Amino acid sequence: MDWKNYFPQENRFFETENGILYCGDSNKILDDFPKHSINLIVTSPPYNKGYWSKNRNINNGFKTKCRKIDYGVFDDTLPPDIYEQWQIEIINKCLKILKTDGSMFYNHIDILSEHQTIPPLFVYKFPLKQIIIWNRKNTPKLDKSYFLPVTEYIFWIQKSKDSRVKFKRKNGKFLVFVNNKFFEFIKDFNESKNIKHKL
Repeated sequence: MDWKNYFPQENRFFETENGILYCGDSNKILDDFPKHSINLIVTSPPYNKGYWSKNRNINNGFKTKCRKIDYGVFDDTLPPDIYEQWQIEIINKCLKILKTDGSMFYNHIDILSEHQTIPPLFVYKFPLKQIIIWNRKNTPKLDKSYFLPVTEYIFWIQKSKDSRVKFKRKNGKFLVFVNNKFFEFIKDFNESKNIKHKL
């Protein structure tokens, strides 16, 4: 049996012998995926920045600008409680189709608004294996009342607290950005003697 027959036929946008690309509302498409069928999920949802930009106080004593991300038909301005409920629902559906030893990498940020930091606390409702800091080295944040935030979070979520994901750091490859060039760590991340230039 072809492995692709195991997955939904509807909403297929493009496919090869190695994979299938679906196009549609993930909240609906995920319902059709078989349980325990996915090894790895990587996702970066809308951050709901539109809500906080729309409702910011323009008279906060600083000349600030806010950049709204254009998501097409989605306006990214949900009330915070509705947004949180939506994200929890999506993550639960992802974990339902994730294999026991699979991993989910969920990208999110702290929202900076009205001189407050609003973290995505709902993520901590799930079994987190690790929190990875993504140093973007740039930022669209233009509010002069804050330091420049150049990092985001990648939350490594596992299926359950008893899950043991398949991952061996010693066999991995790690890219680092130094002096405008990418370098690759081979074997163990801590073995600097194994650095070589990556073209």
